[in-house]
Amino acid sequence: MESTTNHQMNGEFAPNEIFKYMGKHGFDFLKTRLMRMTPAELTNDPFELKCHYDGTRIEGLDPSDCLLCYSEVPNNIPMWAYYADNLCGMVVGFDRTHPFFRDLKKVAYKEMRPHYKIDGEVENSLFEKSCRWQHEQELRIVKPRSSCTKILENDFKTEISNMSADDFGMDDTVNYMIEIPAAAIMSVTVARSERRFSPKRAEELVNFLKSSETLSHVRVLCWHTSTDTWDIQIEPHPLITPPRQTTSPASHKLTNINN
Repeated sequence: MESTTNHQMNGEFAPNEIFKYMGKHGFDFLKTRLMRMTPAELTNDPFELKCHYDGTRIEGLDPSDCLLCYSEVPNNIPMWAYYADNLCGMVVGFDRTHPFFRDLKKVAYKEMRPHYKIDGEVENSLFEKSCRWQHEQELRIVKPRSSCTKILENDFKTEISNMSADDFGMDDTVNYMIEIPAAAIMSVTVARSERRFSPKRAEELVNFLKSSETLSHVRVLCWHTSTDTWDIQIEPHPLITPPRQTTSPASHKLTNINN
């Protein structure tokens, strides 16, 4: 499918699109375009930054490393549950060809823990995980803590302006935020279910994007459960595009990644 100015055609995702599952702070991200960089030692993987080099176990390779994590798929139901407020949040799509993502790398999933023989290979540990995580189809950018745009307290609103990232070190009481270019944002997907994403929230989201000087190009989509499989289907949000007829071949079905 060719890229278009709207990045999407008939509800299908662009081939160069990657995704971030977001919870209650998703709307705040769209308003500020500030994304949290997760210190590598604070991820949900207990093996992060731990590897074997030439027979020696190494921990905490570089405590200043932070991660920006994305997925190749927008329809992973467990990830919607874990990372998007129990399916009540949103998935934001990004253009991986944008210069911001030039250091993006895919995570390789391994059955066995790697043992490195060459010093330079140790850096690969940031892009290698157990195959138990492979359903996430993760991509990563590694950035130093000092590359953050702002430091926010845990309310994600109060800025800490009198200190630098190097003053904190590995700290879970602050959030290192980096600004994402507006041109890199392609789509937002939310639940069609009123119970999970209310019409009021949907209307607020749509109106915000329509009136935004920098994000009016962003496509708004919604997901709903399939009637005959364990999958979810994603299509343009009815507040943006009139509902399609059921016989239309344009509806884009996304398969469950765990199948």
